[in-house]
Amino acid sequence: MDPLFGQINSISDQVLLVNSQDYSWIATQSDSYKIGGFLHAYDFADWRHSKGVVEDVAKKLHELNGGDPQDRFYQISSRIAAYRTAQQSSNFLTFVVLYACLLLYFFAIAMIHFKLKMESLSDNKRYRSLHRIGLLDEELKTMIDRKICVIFGVPFVYAAVLTIAYSYYINSSYGYGLIGLASAAVTVSAFLLLHVTVYRYYSRGSFRQAVAGISQFKVY
Repeated sequence: MDPLFGQINSISDQVLLVNSQDYSWIATQSDSYKIGGFLHAYDFADWRHSKGVVEDVAKKLHELNGGDPQDRFYQISSRIAAYRTAQQSSNFLTFVVLYACLLLYFFAIAMIHFKLKMESLSDNKRYRSLHRIGLLDEELKTMIDRKICVIFGVPFVYAAVLTIAYSYYINSSYGYGLIGLASAAVTVSAFLLLHVTVYRYYSRGSFRQAVAGISQFKVY
């Protein structure tokens, strides 16, 4: 079986746990077990905070035995090593994914920004024409809000559905489907708050620009 206490691979990549009687029989009957040793096991209430203890034990072990710290016959094995490696990998992966998401998000916002800029001239002409036949400011605001809502809402809904479905599918293959679903929901919620803020900014800006265009038309 795999080592229960970490990577205890000083002699072999597998560890057999047997009682004293079976060990004595194996030692006398087999020629494959000629190397003896001692295994000192420590049980921590919270092994996630055992890094300092493990390092102190390893240092003391090497001092008492006078061996090379890299000697594989005097190695300390603990869950904390694999745990810290997995934790660092997880933190790095989280940073990379978050960076990629933000980069793609602002790239999408930039595309929407230039789309609105290119359409602003024709939209302002249309708003002025509608204002001539009695379009009120409240109706203009509603019209602009609906347009901006569609432009910002459809891509976000599409991305949210893909994110949640993909996260659930990938994590469910490892038995963590609900965790993946919850993580995707939190991520989508965070981006939703950001997206609503950006949407309101562009909605108000487009309305002010339209009103300014109509006011300029009135002056001239």
